[in-house]
Amino acid sequence: MKKILAIISIIGLLGAFAGCGRRTDEGRYWSAPNWTSTGKIVFLEHYCIQKWEQTISGWTQAGGSEEINLYEIDNNGSGLRKVAEIDSSEFEYGPELAPVSTSSAGNWIVLSIEDWRRGEHYPVIYIVKRNGDSLKEVGSGTYPDFSPDASKIVYEKPNQGIWIMNRDGSNDHCIVPDSNAKYPAWSPDDSLIGYMSGYTTYILTLNGDAVKHYPQTHFLDWGPLNSGKILVFYSSGEYVAIDIISQKIDTLPLGVEKWSPTGEYFIGRERDWFIIKKDGTSKWYLKDKIGGE
Repeated sequence: MKKILAIISIIGLLGAFAGCGRRTDEGRYWSAPNWTSTGKIVFLEHYCIQKWEQTISGWTQAGGSEEINLYEIDNNGSGLRKVAEIDSSEFEYGPELAPVSTSSAGNWIVLSIEDWRRGEHYPVIYIVKRNGDSLKEVGSGTYPDFSPDASKIVYEKPNQGIWIMNRDGSNDHCIVPDSNAKYPAWSPDDSLIGYMSGYTTYILTLNGDAVKHYPQTHFLDWGPLNSGKILVFYSSGEYVAIDIISQKIDTLPLGVEKWSPTGEYFIGRERDWFIIKKDGTSKWYLKDKIGGE
């Protein structure tokens, strides 16, 4: 009888212990920085609160909440401001949202996030004005990039190639049916579109006619308007800028990805995102100016 009572007491203690163990984890993650036409930087914040309960088998998730917020900051790290809340969610098991990319032209920003409430990796495209007004979902896709006048959006429709639509989502049509095509980028002179397929960069006219291609590349970005038709990418172990007319190649600072409209700065990434001048000076990290993880 005493043995049975002892076993019952142990089970009761375990049950009480399981109900008492609780913790909350809070995290802020900053990603997807890109330039505005005025030389500021836009980026996405993922703010997440996760709740946990301790059971006999270990810690299990017990709900939480999250937000995707859009921010803007000056190229010297000052002037941080929140532009808009893009989406928010309360979850039982999550997170359910994830930031992907941003692009800006004129007074507009286009961005993409993943919304797992609608399906695994489900991609959503939003537009919003830089003052935070007129937030609108305009389609399903990822890595959208504005035309220079912000009237059109080129984007990747996963496994369906590269597509173009009007800013409001109308006139949506495919220009590259290659299911492996990714990361489209609209040239600043409004004449060409670049994209990746495999480890090759392809350059097209706006109606889809091929112009050039560059093998063994890993990402692409266009140089500023006044630099001519220059591409930035990682190739053969170096970060380079190549003039697609003259074929002149310049080596760039390590890790750079996005060239500012003035040509003076780059956004780059090592473990964390950083901003650096073209000559390699004045480097600062986004996380050091705004906090986060």
